[in-house]
Amino acid sequence: EAEPGNEEAASGLAAALYEGGKADEAEKVLLNALEVNPGSAVLWNDLGVVRMVRRDFSGAVEALHKALTLEKPPETTKTNLERAEQLLALDRAAS
Repeated sequence: EAEPGNEEAASGLAAALYEGGKADEAEKVLLNALEVNPGSAVLWNDLGVVRMVRRDFSGAVEALHKALTLEKPPETTKTNLERAEQLLALDRAAS
């Protein structure tokens, strides 16, 4: 279990869980870490990616928008946001 205050450890643990098919657990790790470190663009970006995997596209868009408002978001954040917005639009069109 990662220390919630350690951004790098929380991000790494979440990635390992997500890659191991445990996206629900990855989201919990990230939410716990964000309680301690709400200004982490890396953690918000990771949360957006995990929410896309979980098909929570509106939650993904929200998390990725938050990441972009913070200092030094990962380079992939804009691309992730575009993808989440596309998936959200497709999901809404299908329902």
